[in-house]
Amino acid sequence: YGCTALSIIYYNGDVAEWCNINGLANLMNCGSDSLWGWNSCEKILHINNELVTSLVIPDGVTNIGSSAFQNCSNLTSVTIPNSVTNIGASAFSGCSKLESITIPNGVTSIGSSAFKKCSSLTSVTISVGLTCIGTDAFSGCQRMTIHYNGTRSQWASISKGANWNLGAVNCPIYCSDGTI
Repeated sequence: YGCTALSIIYYNGDVAEWCNINGLANLMNCGSDSLWGWNSCEKILHINNELVTSLVIPDGVTNIGSSAFQNCSNLTSVTIPNSVTNIGASAFSGCSKLESITIPNGVTSIGSSAFKKCSSLTSVTISVGLTCIGTDAFSGCQRMTIHYNGTRSQWASISKGANWNLGAVNCPIYCSDGTI
């Protein structure tokens, strides 16, 4: 518990197993979590002796667990299969090199702080299956642009938690029938 100073992590298993480990927040967290002044840190994650940089979540995984890849400083890209229905709280929070993400149609829920402080995140593509975006899910993603595969009306019907995009100044949301 409270392994905030631990920076290099080796896991001898596969990505599917890692996604389903409960309690990863105790390992991947870095301490204080204020939006602009948290204790930033880097977690260097190796799964099966391979540095996690370009992550492909295997088909068949349904849940990306809370804090699963939080603060993974080398993570630049993520491929999520349609089998995933939930992206857990803080799953990719603090992944400072993550540049883009596509949320496939199977995902119905993005947890609180899921992509918080992903400072390099510029492009987010969201499919129409999404029904809920958690509190602070994209807070601190200052340069983010959203491409939504549905209409403006469908976008409006998605439940969005407080401050879901705090700090994303002038964040355009491009829908199939216009921009919000």
